[in-house]
Amino acid sequence: MLDFPIVLTVFRVPLIMDASNSIKEILKDIQVRTREIGSAIVGIVYSVETFKGEKKMESMEKMRKLLGQVFKDQPWGVCCYNSSEPRSILEVKRIITETMGVMTTDGYQLLEDDQIQLEKSFRELVVQLGGRERFLILGNICPSARNFEKARVFKEMTKALFDDHVYKIDNSKEDGKSGAPGNQKKECVQLPKPKAFPYMLILVVFHSMFLKEEDNMAQVKEILNDIKSRLTMSSTRVIGVVCSDEPLAIPEEHTFHILLQKILRQTFSCPTGVCSFVRTNLESVDGLELLMVIRCLRVTLDSALSFKPHIQALVTSCCLQLKNISRFHPFLNPHSTKMLVHALIISRFDFATSSSVAYLLTLLHPTSPSLTLLPD
Repeated sequence: MLDFPIVLTVFRVPLIMDASNSIKEILKDIQVRTREIGSAIVGIVYSVETFKGEKKMESMEKMRKLLGQVFKDQPWGVCCYNSSEPRSILEVKRIITETMGVMTTDGYQLLEDDQIQLEKSFRELVVQLGGRERFLILGNICPSARNFEKARVFKEMTKALFDDHVYKIDNSKEDGKSGAPGNQKKECVQLPKPKAFPYMLILVVFHSMFLKEEDNMAQVKEILNDIKSRLTMSSTRVIGVVCSDEPLAIPEEHTFHILLQKILRQTFSCPTGVCSFVRTNLESVDGLELLMVIRCLRVTLDSALSFKPHIQALVTSCCLQLKNISRFHPFLNPHSTKMLVHALIISRFDFATSSSVAYLLTLLHPTSPSLTLLPD
């Protein structure tokens, strides 16, 4: 869950106008994570160049339509931010305060007195919510695969909104004065570091429709790099989950697995894995449970000690070896075939039994009278 009173969703104009509606899936995910708290959502149309009138209205209308479809029971608002026009941050502050129910002056072209009032209202809102750490900024704003580009834009917006500080109320008494509103003092604190992930297992879920778009691979890498920077344990295992509404065709599912596994291995030095989950088939979660295991002395142990993953892996391996032996069995005599079966199959699941030991010893000491050959 996202425990934030207000969420700022930032998207570039080309992504908003994309006919595939890829940001709708992102908004749906945000709605699922914020509906219990009733967070206010502010959609920000981001651009580096100056907005043209028609382009601005069209992108904002598209954003309004998407937010209206997804966040039916939550307050939301839409605004524009242009990094080449510093004053455009005033529109963002106005929409934030209006969405949260704070009365401000209508209109973007503000007079000096109105701007002062807007800044005051926005500061009071930040103080009331508990500081800028109560604001969550997320979205897809950079076409580049480089993570620092996205971080740079987020830092730019954060600085423009909060002047690189957070205002909060100090209720402590000072110089014998009471903590009355007129005597309350504003202090500044820095934004805390990103939250660390001290977990043994991390599941990273991607929808198959999202992975299908090649343009989204940059965002997948950004998400995984962000997770990597927060890991605190070298033994953490990262599992990539390909989620879909309906079962995928085997070739398509295999393609997604290869693609996601490749990115995971490039990003993490810790153990990784990939599996699928079908939302309409809850039994598909078994594939995830099979990955939540460890191997010790060639034995696969799961959390319930059911040995189901170990048995399945063993059966698969032995069947493969039997298939290989059957190919050249016509060219082997019974004695050689028996040796191969014991060496490649029985030795995998029958550790140190007397029968296997006796048979192997007869091969080493065929003339020993104390050892008898196993019956055919």
